[in-house]
Amino acid sequence: MRDSPINSIKIIGYYIGKVIIVLSFIQIIPILTSIIYREWNIVINFVTSMSIALIIGSLLVIACKTTTKRKISWSNGMIIAAFSWFSGMLLCAVPYYLSGNYKSYLDSCFDVMSGFTTTGLVLIQNLDHVYNGINMWRHMLTYLGGQGMIVLALTFLVKSTSG
Repeated sequence: MRDSPINSIKIIGYYIGKVIIVLSFIQIIPILTSIIYREWNIVINFVTSMSIALIIGSLLVIACKTTTKRKISWSNGMIIAAFSWFSGMLLCAVPYYLSGNYKSYLDSCFDVMSGFTTTGLVLIQNLDHVYNGINMWRHMLTYLGGQGMIVLALTFLVKSTSG
């Protein structure tokens, strides 16, 4: 039995929202790092970024909530993965851009995607004088990318799938 297109969109939106919420909570680690090193302006940048991601993720989860059982098909899973990478890149680049260590928002997005794909390419300006919170965020993104962000997120968020 095939899902209706509206139900598929709701399933996709629901799980993308869940991934975005997880990505927002991961920003607690660089926030704590910035607090330890007393980098208050970076704390504000991460709190702003975390708030934006949490609001967007929560809105997606609430708007796409359905009463039907959520069964993810392969095509839904591929769409969830693609849009999670894209939305994660856009939202995780916010603290980079606000830090002032990047020439443009596009450079920040490139650096985030470089972390998610673990390629190691960096467009950061003045690397020797980067805030510790931003440096922790760079390492966290590379760690998440190396662990397979989407695979881990779907493993923990979807209890009904196997394999």
